[in-house]
Amino acid sequence: MADAKTDTNSSVESLRDDMDKLRQDFAQLSQHLRGAGSEAAETARRRVETTAKQAGDAARENWQQGCSALDTEIRERPLTVLGIAFAAGVVIGRVFVR
Repeated sequence: MADAKTDTNSSVESLRDDMDKLRQDFAQLSQHLRGAGSEAAETARRRVETTAKQAGDAARENWQQGCSALDTEIRERPLTVLGIAFAAGVVIGRVFVR
């Protein structure tokens, strides 16, 4: 009977040691995953930032080209532009009157 009690106590002790080691392993794994996740998030943030900057630069350039083309068109054909503006005003006026 003493042997069974000793075996049980040693099994319980062994199980506690294994559980402590498992907790330590999970803590290390958790820290490792946190570090890897932080690195991946930082890489993704940099990639998004670069893409957004490139898109903003492209939009700004397109806007400037459009404004320049519109300015050139207005200077070359002022009466045509005035007629188009008048016609657009008439159409918009009729839409809002109804």
